[in-house]
Amino acid sequence: MLPLQGIRILDLSRMVAGAYCSMILADLGAEVIKIEQPGIGDDTRQWGPPYVHGESAYFLCVNRNKQSLTLDLRKEKAQGVFRELVKRADVVLENFRPGTMEKFQLGYQDLKKLKSDLIYCSITAFGLTGPYKNRPGTDPALQATGGMMGLLGEAEGKRKEELTGQAAELTQKAINIYKGDFLARETEEPWSISIRERFRSKFLRNVSRLGNYWEQIGKYEKALECYERGLEVDSLAEELYRHLILCYQHLDRKAEALSVYNRCKRILTKTLGIEPSRETQTLYKNLLTSNR
Repeated sequence: MLPLQGIRILDLSRMVAGAYCSMILADLGAEVIKIEQPGIGDDTRQWGPPYVHGESAYFLCVNRNKQSLTLDLRKEKAQGVFRELVKRADVVLENFRPGTMEKFQLGYQDLKKLKSDLIYCSITAFGLTGPYKNRPGTDPALQATGGMMGLLGEAEGKRKEELTGQAAELTQKAINIYKGDFLARETEEPWSISIRERFRSKFLRNVSRLGNYWEQIGKYEKALECYERGLEVDSLAEELYRHLILCYQHLDRKAEALSVYNRCKRILTKTLGIEPSRETQTLYKNLLTSNR
């Protein structure tokens, strides 16, 4: 019998810190119910390639042994479902900014009225008090604040935005070169399957990296352009269609997101005789029921 068997954990955390925490607890026998955002899920589901059977390898490496449930906590009905789950849980884990759960009346003071012995774990970048408490925090931000980044790079230093912009520009140039070289070789002579696949993977990796960068800073139009360029080389790269759908969702352009799904389905059916993956179909179903 594992040491945490019989313990139920509600995991509201996103990305890595909370996910890794609850994975270790799941490995020790706890029942972990991961609660994700409808239609999109945990941010790390989109981090790729590589993908394994349509799932991001990054997501899989910190989310094993868990069950999954989607709830939009901005809605009263979802809040009610969560409260019922809390009554039957032992631990709540979240990594929102301070005050977010309280805004939904789901903070510790609210939830302990439902379950007096509830263990509530809040993971934040800068704690629950102090001048930085409302700041978001990811690995680069914490490295910079802690001084680690001061030990790296040029002696005089450059602004983070400049360096990131330079990296994006170089990646864009690499994509253009790959695309031109790829299409030229395709027309000149057939490639061996191994060489073509290696080239295709390298190209898509760069496309995804740049597209993810644009998404992370909210420049979805640039991300759309990047993913479309990738599809010009490989129209069967289903993960790029999913990224396009998500970008259009963020831009509140539902009709165009639906059009991307239909294009993906048409190409996969005609070329490979298959339907889109379950993950892509889930995005489509959520699109049909969303107001965005």
